[in-house]
Amino acid sequence: MLLDPNNSEDTTSSILSVLRPFDSSITDADMSPVEIAELLFAEEETRQGWVVDNIPLVNELKRRRELLAAVESYLMANREASILDNFRTEAASLCEQTFAFATASEPERFGLRLLFTRLAESISALVDEPEQQAAFGQTLLSAEKAKLVFDWVTEHRISLLEATTNASLLAVLWPLLEMTFEDRVASSMEPASAAFALASAWIEGSNYQQLFDFASEEEITKPYGGGRRKLAEDDLFKLLNSTFAFDSALIVAAVGQFLGLDDAGQHTPIGVFLKTLKYGVPDELAISAYEAGFADRAVAQLLRDQMRSAGFGGEDFREALSAHADVAAETILPLPSYFTDVLVGLRVIRTGGI
Repeated sequence: MLLDPNNSEDTTSSILSVLRPFDSSITDADMSPVEIAELLFAEEETRQGWVVDNIPLVNELKRRRELLAAVESYLMANREASILDNFRTEAASLCEQTFAFATASEPERFGLRLLFTRLAESISALVDEPEQQAAFGQTLLSAEKAKLVFDWVTEHRISLLEATTNASLLAVLWPLLEMTFEDRVASSMEPASAAFALASAWIEGSNYQQLFDFASEEEITKPYGGGRRKLAEDDLFKLLNSTFAFDSALIVAAVGQFLGLDDAGQHTPIGVFLKTLKYGVPDELAISAYEAGFADRAVAQLLRDQMRSAGFGGEDFREALSAHADVAAETILPLPSYFTDVLVGLRVIRTGGI
């Protein structure tokens, strides 16, 4: 039997985990789910000294608040009530429809209701207008982070619209991206210019080996205990594929939204930059190859290079196949058969086979 239910693990809820007791290595305090919910939303200056002085606990509270970003986004996007009391009621009603509530103990249910009503209050304190909350909810960011991005875009709108290349947009956006880094390594690596240099190389399409070699040659380090340690390959991989390609890409998508760009803006400079950041490829033809199904940054760039060598001057990979399908076939022949299957599917579609 391939699947043995006896070997399965319990299904858990990330929302409910926010109210779980703290690990004893962080604090010996025995707190109820309601007390933990209150602590999560307490102003830093009003927290008791034992919390403020306990750095691991402060970091854990921050991590747990970040887990609630998707809930905040959903509440903002779907708010119907204009009055705060009614918004609290909506939030509590949503809480009772979650998997977390269904699997929670009674004390945890009290904590969850409080958690959701505190979220509604926190959102309203940051963004009072329901219409603006709805706009912020489309970003998939927390209310605090969405407001930060909105205010930053308002202040830097002209610079953003004047930037027309990936390099210039990265330079303009970098202060905002640094402000929104969640990963400790990303925000505290040394030398101070290292993260920007790695981001630049990433959007230029440098391969992983080149990026690993660069980190080694520049002796990039991360915090470790009371000192520092050389950046490991796992750290670098997380920086590129999580911090840059996901977290920072969400920020850039929100920037595009607040600039007034909709789906039609994907071919604008910031729309192209967003995808170079997500995929780690440098231009529209490589992006097009990636999105056509060759979802590997090295393969997408290899196909781009071969199409350019064959004389194709456009930006649409599917269009390039019309004239250079044989070039694509020859290029991917040495690669895993998956990519041949992708090419066959694209050629069948283009010839009307399905």
